[in-house]
Amino acid sequence: MNHFVRCLIIGLIFVSQVFCDICFRLSPTLAGEVKLAVASNFLKPLRVLAEIFEHDTNTVVRISAGSTGKLYAQIKQGAPFDVFLAANAREPARLENEGDTVVGSRFAYALGRLVLWTRDPKQDPRQLLIDGHYKHIALANPKLAPYGQASLKVLERLGVSEIAHQGLITCENVAQAHQFAVAGNVELAFLAYSQNIFTKDLYRGSSWLIPNDYYPKILQEAVLLKSGANNQVAINFLKFLKSEPIKRRIVAFGYNVE
Repeated sequence: MNHFVRCLIIGLIFVSQVFCDICFRLSPTLAGEVKLAVASNFLKPLRVLAEIFEHDTNTVVRISAGSTGKLYAQIKQGAPFDVFLAANAREPARLENEGDTVVGSRFAYALGRLVLWTRDPKQDPRQLLIDGHYKHIALANPKLAPYGQASLKVLERLGVSEIAHQGLITCENVAQAHQFAVAGNVELAFLAYSQNIFTKDLYRGSSWLIPNDYYPKILQEAVLLKSGANNQVAINFLKFLKSEPIKRRIVAFGYNVE
């Protein structure tokens, strides 16, 4: 190998090392990640909030959604979540009592609101329910989902439980109830108000925002799980969720806050 070729190779190696070093320095280093388990009603709002948090903190947010009861069962079976955002206060309190959370981390992040929705924009869903002019009503499973429990209370309040019972379609969660409604598989569906807000441009329909005194308060709590106790990203995310700007966003998404 002559001197020129040897110098050329050495030069190329040097340049490649410098280039790699520059790329390494310029590429952002992620500051960690957090795994969130969230009730289905809050999935779309959480995706928006997660994007903001990721941008501001250079972290990764991983989200798993489902009914509150199902997520509780997954946590008890050892699912590696850091934070649980439930659709009620009962399951977070149970996890706390059972020693699966960081004591003192539980708080209410939202108050859920319930709507009765029909795909037909010309119809009044409340009147359809009272008059019995429907075949099927979709609702989240009352055994697993607080929004399903609230839906049954509304039927009781209106005195139509017996009539409605024949046409009830029990879904795993409010997300599935929403899918049934927009697909036209049911005439009526009990949904989270936030679902109505997020999809009103796609599916106009008609909705009745049910008065808060028709059903027990849907107090939605978040809690830091034991598996996330040493995860600073998880701790910071809960602080982020409590901040006033984020509370205002949650209200805009169709919830109340305390």
